[in-house]
Amino acid sequence: MITLDAQSNGHTVHARVGNVLVVDPLPGALTPGLAPNPVTSSNPAVLGVLSRPQPLVAEFRAWKPGRADLTVPESACKSADSNQVPCSGPWIVHVIVH
Repeated sequence: MITLDAQSNGHTVHARVGNVLVVDPLPGALTPGLAPNPVTSSNPAVLGVLSRPQPLVAEFRAWKPGRADLTVPESACKSADSNQVPCSGPWIVHVIVH
């Protein structure tokens, strides 16, 4: 299991097929406890969700080798002018699955 949080923004993570990546609720992203975690995968065939809708702690499984980005768009922020991550810009983590 690989845990990602607000400080993971902009990082590249290496994972193995079968690993699960979890993304804790990010400060400023929607309202904790009232909405699912807004993190999405750019390539669900490589890094796909384990359940829909995503729970508060998002979970993604590395299904096969490849690349995918996990993102939270700025539009998911409660306040676009907030200084909280990811509200200062989109949150993105690059994932390379081996």
